Amino acid sequence: MDIDQLRQDTPATSELIHLNNAGSSLSPLPVFNEFLRYSRREQEIGGYEAVDEAKELVEKTYQSLATLLHVDRADLSRFENSTRAWDMAFYALPLRKGDRILTTVSEYGANYISYLQVAKKSGVRIEVVPNDEYGQIDLTSLERMVADDVKLISLNHLPTNSGQVNPAEEIGKIAQEHNILYQLDICQSVGQLPLDNSRIRADILSGTSRKYLRGPRGTGFLYTNTERIDDLMPGNEPPLLDHFATEWVDVDEYRLRPNGQRYETFEFSYASFLGFGKAIEYALNLGLENTWRRIRELGDYLREELETIDHITVQDIGRIKSGIVTFSSSKMNAQEIKMYLRAEKVNVSVGDITGALIDMRQRGLEFIVRSSVHYYNTRDEIDRMCDLLRTL
Repeated sequence: MDIDQLRQDTPATSELIHLNNAGSSLSPLPVFNEFLRYSRREQEIGGYEAVDEAKELVEKTYQSLATLLHVDRADLSRFENSTRAWDMAFYALPLRKGDRILTTVSEYGANYISYLQVAKKSGVRIEVVPNDEYGQIDLTSLERMVADDVKLISLNHLPTNSGQVNPAEEIGKIAQEHNILYQLDICQSVGQLPLDNSRIRADILSGTSRKYLRGPRGTGFLYTNTERIDDLMPGNEPPLLDHFATEWVDVDEYRLRPNGQRYETFEFSYASFLGFGKAIEYALNLGLENTWRRIRELGDYLREELETIDHITVQDIGRIKSGIVTFSSSKMNAQEIKMYLRAEKVNVSVGDITGALIDMRQRGLEFIVRSSVHYYNTRDEIDRMCDLLRTL
């Protein structure tokens, strides 16, 4: 990888150290320029006219996303963010009293709140699969908890508050063997590591543009294996519909579209979506195996350096670790560290207990500092942050 060129494509790297890629990455120039180009075109000729002109680019974005995930393009839908993409698929499922949802200790707060809401309204039961000795979901326990009343296995691929990578392929194998729907939130993994859904075998995938794919904010996506969902969950229907998601066939009748379009609505930001397409192309051109190798190397190096600082405790768990590196300090709280580093032009973020309550509570944590490397970061940048922490 030509790191110098990657950093030239990311002009802000000359002014600051961005270690908040799990929050929102810095977009490369080709992505930003495409966003501006299309926005300008809307101003020049009109919004509807610009869409007509860009139809091939819109379709190319769908096709690039299908290539990235190894899925059928017809099963993809676009959204304004990852949360709404996840919601549209989850709330479409006709879960009933007595049905069980299996999830993980590290599940995202946003997703778990949705489980609680459905449980409150319909009597669905939520069961958390315990962790193994590495701190990730225990596959033996998962298989033991499977039964006929388990209707959904739903979890994140990479937690928000630790470096671990959940064993998505092994979970998919269990779900397939027992004919259970499998929903996987890939918002932190897409763009960071290779994703092949022919191996993962998830029925529902949701993700975002702004994190490791380095696309614009305000764009998310959803993959749904609609045929399998229809078979296992008859009567599933997105909670919100419009005339784009359906065919209005008579005054008192509509028909759901047979594929991923049933989850979409007519209106969205084409500028963001086309910028997203450029971000996917950028990632594919670099090669996800290459970027994952570099991200892991930088993540491991950051952990090693942090562990040499007396007052720092690295809080990462898991057998395989990602570019998300979390830590705490005995000298300063997480928010103070974030602001101290920002004053020195180093960006990190803070994770609190609401983001992953079960996991944080089990580990006795309320706040952590979350640093997250990307392939355009360097060891010199990591050394700079660690030197700043040593001076606390």
